[in-house]
Amino acid sequence: MAVNATRPLVVPKHYDPMFKVDVLLHEPTVASMSTGAGEIKVEVAALCSQLEVLCRKELLNQPSHRIDNGKVSNSFRSKANLIIERMRHVLVKDRTIHSSVEEYLGITNMSKMFPRAVQYIKDSKSFSLVSKQTHLDEYIGAMSHLHQIATLSHQINEDIIKSQRPKYLAHQLALLYQSISSLKNIEPLSQHKKSIEENFKAIKSVLINEDQPNDPVPDELRKCVWELTNQITRIVESLPSTLTQHALLPSCLLIQT
Repeated sequence: MAVNATRPLVVPKHYDPMFKVDVLLHEPTVASMSTGAGEIKVEVAALCSQLEVLCRKELLNQPSHRIDNGKVSNSFRSKANLIIERMRHVLVKDRTIHSSVEEYLGITNMSKMFPRAVQYIKDSKSFSLVSKQTHLDEYIGAMSHLHQIATLSHQINEDIIKSQRPKYLAHQLALLYQSISSLKNIEPLSQHKKSIEENFKAIKSVLINEDQPNDPVPDELRKCVWELTNQITRIVESLPSTLTQHALLPSCLLIQT
């Protein structure tokens, strides 16, 4: 069977690499165009935080809660390498920076804040880690507790205003009490913790009273809880130094530009 040869509709041309488009799937949709030293430092610190938390998660997933000779999951390694690559892209934004990621973390003293991340960056193939609390762990833990206290206080306050008999009031107060107790220094909130103890039994007895399931919480108790949560919210949102000591190290690192 004969095949008629026809001229091609289009003659392909040589591909020029200059027209290559990089696919940045993991980059933010709106990227910052700023290249100031302070902005670069904040971006690198944010990525280091991600890598530090990722290392901690991998440690906890290990049966012995330790990592030896770089024996980690493929998932961890791919995510960690991606974060490091993003750090390199950030450093390239500032033409005055000629150091590697590891050198940059040492120069800026961020290695003190992110020891796990530095260990991986320094020797990703055979690095070792043990489960030991770091400054970042303390910072994240303290900030999480403060956030939970503020959120619960807001929620309880709104429920007290909207309902005469908040269904989950006793449970919410118990969680608020536990969150305050979880703080290492509760001095600014110690009086309010005691107030929860004093009123908890009275509130719980009203809510679990099966003989009068529709009775509202007495106005005196509702007012007490409303004032209590208002005061707790004001204290936490004012960020007193006694409650934010764990934020000092990361704050100092970021302002030293």
